Amino acid sequence: MFCGPYETPQGERPPTSARHPAHGHARPHPAIGPAAHAKDTMSDAVSRFLDSWSHLRPDLDLTSMAAMGRVLRLAALMNNVTEDGLADAEVTRPEFEVLAALRRSPHGLRPRQLTRETISSGAATTKRLTRLEAAGLITRTPLERDRREVQVRLTERGQALADTLFAGQLDREADLLRPLSGDERAQLADLLSRVLAPIDRA
Repeated sequence: MFCGPYETPQGERPPTSARHPAHGHARPHPAIGPAAHAKDTMSDAVSRFLDSWSHLRPDLDLTSMAAMGRVLRLAALMNNVTEDGLADAEVTRPEFEVLAALRRSPHGLRPRQLTRETISSGAATTKRLTRLEAAGLITRTPLERDRREVQVRLTERGQALADTLFAGQLDREADLLRPLSGDERAQLADLLSRVLAPIDRA
């Protein structure tokens, strides 16, 4: 499996140094052009991958890798940060995502809706719901018009836990974005929304 710039291998966590890259000067990438690196003051793993590929395949345009490689690698590393932050909580990161989805939906959600919200498989959603129900954090109520369907809702304890964990998650994300100013964060969010919207309809 090619993990390259996109993510850490399944089940493998990067060393501490990989989670907080050391400062240095990125080498201009010939396939992208020196201008793209004019403002670079830090080197990351994707810079190294780009440098390698530019020598291996100088005929290819690597600009998409420069952007998407960092998006996907950042997401993988953010997941590790989240898991570290939840180490002492009673839920895992995927279970927290279920709680957060339910907290946004006062009337509850059906399992298939949760599967879509959390970008998971049906089997994984069922496993998480079983675990969360056993912990007293959610309820599953059969629908009157179709007893095969259930509506999933947070319990009071589940709601309180979701609020607490969400506040902590915002702190972790803000910490990760510290290198950016408020305007840069807003610009980044807007650019990512423009890329995401066509493939992730609400």
